[in-house]
Amino acid sequence: MNQPTDNSPSSAVSNRAQLAQGLAELSAQFAVFQPHERLNSALASQVLALAEAALQQGLMDVHQTARSLASFLDGLLEQGMDARDQRQIQRLLDNLHSDLHGADPARARLEPTGRLVPAIAPSQSSGNDRVGLYIESRAVCAMLEAALSQAGFLPSPLASMQALDQLSEKNAPAAIVADLSLCLRDSAFQASFAALRQRCATPPHLFALASNDDVAARLQAVRLGATRFLKKPVDREQLIAILKGVTARTPTAPFRVLFVDDDRSMTALYCAALEKIGLQTRGINDPLAAPALVAEFAPDVIVTDVYMPGCNGLELAALLRQDEALADTPILFLSSETDIQRQMEALDLGADDFLTKPVNLAVLQAAVVARAKRARMLKRSRHEYQRVAEHLQRIEMAINRHSIVSISDLDGTILYVNPRFCSVSGYAQNELLGANQRILKSGLHPPEFYQDLWQTLTSGRSWQGELCNRRKDGSHFWVESTITPQLDDQGAPLRYVSVLTDITPLKDIQAQLMVAKAEAEAASQAKTVFLAHMSHELKTPLNSILGFSQVMLGDSSQPPSPDQAEMLSAIERAGRHLLALISDLVDLAKIETGHLGLEMEDMALAPLLRECLALLKPQAQKRGIRLSFTEPEEPARVLADRIRVKQVVLNLLSNAVKYNTDQGEASLSISRRAACWHVSLRDTGPGIALADQASLFQPFSRLRSTAKQVEGAGIGLSLSKRLIERMDGQIGVISQPGQGSEFWFDLPAIEQEAKP
Repeated sequence: MNQPTDNSPSSAVSNRAQLAQGLAELSAQFAVFQPHERLNSALASQVLALAEAALQQGLMDVHQTARSLASFLDGLLEQGMDARDQRQIQRLLDNLHSDLHGADPARARLEPTGRLVPAIAPSQSSGNDRVGLYIESRAVCAMLEAALSQAGFLPSPLASMQALDQLSEKNAPAAIVADLSLCLRDSAFQASFAALRQRCATPPHLFALASNDDVAARLQAVRLGATRFLKKPVDREQLIAILKGVTARTPTAPFRVLFVDDDRSMTALYCAALEKIGLQTRGINDPLAAPALVAEFAPDVIVTDVYMPGCNGLELAALLRQDEALADTPILFLSSETDIQRQMEALDLGADDFLTKPVNLAVLQAAVVARAKRARMLKRSRHEYQRVAEHLQRIEMAINRHSIVSISDLDGTILYVNPRFCSVSGYAQNELLGANQRILKSGLHPPEFYQDLWQTLTSGRSWQGELCNRRKDGSHFWVESTITPQLDDQGAPLRYVSVLTDITPLKDIQAQLMVAKAEAEAASQAKTVFLAHMSHELKTPLNSILGFSQVMLGDSSQPPSPDQAEMLSAIERAGRHLLALISDLVDLAKIETGHLGLEMEDMALAPLLRECLALLKPQAQKRGIRLSFTEPEEPARVLADRIRVKQVVLNLLSNAVKYNTDQGEASLSISRRAACWHVSLRDTGPGIALADQASLFQPFSRLRSTAKQVEGAGIGLSLSKRLIERMDGQIGVISQPGQGSEFWFDLPAIEQEAKP
């Protein structure tokens, strides 16, 4: 196509008709432009000429839009346009036509320009647990499938996005977790995903996974319509939490509304109207009893009548606002008062709205729900963020919410301080006004700290952080600071407003906690050293006792009497039990203090389990308990510490024998579960009540029903849980009273290389 070459000012159009003609020529040129065709500066110059002509005629809207288009074209001089760039240029051209001609229905585009950003699915409850997995790695896909299944979702791997084309809305997933690289390589992805969203009343979410967490990757995810961007390797807990959040699976409590009205019938009517739309309500007819009910019920919204005996609604609102915890709770006045001045007086007390009786119930429902949503959002925001940056136009709110306030000019000269500032710093007001902020410098912060502070403020941005200042008497005090620049019309700072909170007591507590932490760590280290030493000191005499008891039992020249043999056997059993207890205590202490080392190796599970069964077989035969083992069809290899796995298996097998019934059974099996090998041990014992299962893996926890009949200290299961978790596994129990128990643990599988 031919590009314009005449860029002289004489070529600028001089009236609206010529502007329209120039704009039409521009539109015609862009209509035939091909994707990835390079632009040159002549086209941008033509747009600038159009902008200058519009400025000369006082058409500022046209001038600004044309300038934006010229700037956009300058950015494309070194590269070709793509479809997204063409959409943006067309939007700017449409805006130019609108600025020049006004809203002209006759000029409406026959084909609307595509969206600049793909629609992102909203967070809303759908009751849909299906999740599609479009993952390139089979191992990662299996890992995510197992994690999502355990979290209550219904994951399904996708071979391609075309697999979704035939799905109805009823069977569509609530979300798709996909590799970004795989999506970009699949030419049908965007079309299939867009069609799926159009078919579903509740559009599915897209979570994009990528190895690189950079701007380019995130921008590609945005252009695909991703709800979230997650960096590999995927944090399974984070993914599950996000899935629960965007699909609203985490239940939220209904909005709570408190009605205070001396008219019982109207109170019942209003409560019924709000309960009809799912709100939880409480009504009270005595305003003097309202504060106690507010503390108990914790309403999201309070609706009160104005005229009530004993305490009118205005008095009640003023009384409630004295409680800082209710500062953000919306208060709605509901009254037959029609005088505007009196309504304004009521609102001046801090109420959020004034509804005049008789109020339309639909209006009441909408007003209450809107205020409740706002109150919940504010509470959630305050919970997530410690402080909200306050700008100077909201200085009155900052003053009301904070007690230490100052204003200074660009050089740091103090222009205003409130009384609280004087009481905390120890300076009189006349000593501070006109002085520089440097009078408060403590000397504890390096020069770079203040350089960063002033650089942030002079650039027009708010600064937040902790600052140590010096009082007049030389002592230090800490403040949590929010310093906000007040900007002029050009965006340059005029002065700075500082809103401070005294956190000196908090800093003192933090210092005490640090000392306490250091002391606790030292005590923990001392405990570990003590246990290690005591283990040695105790095991030496115990081994001697065990050795002598065995010698006496086996003495053929002077064999012990039956009573003596029984006592010697009791000594030997007690000694071995004590040795095992000491070893478990030392291991538990090492785990808690992080001193337990593991020798991780590629190991086979089946031989180790057979070895453990052989060791426990004599103990089982004494009670007639049959032990069985079901081996897997393929080699079960895991990455784990062999000695520690054996310790866990022996502990579980010992429990299965000790707590089983006579002539019972204990069956051991191995099976594959996604990316793990699953070891299960089932017994025919009495079973465990659900209330007792939560404490099974706690140290020194034993079932009350069997604690006296079976020896043990309640350490084995707690130690087993910590050992398995240290090896990146999981352990648990499934049991019901009278139906036996199943103890299980999972360990990460090692994939076997295919044989040639």
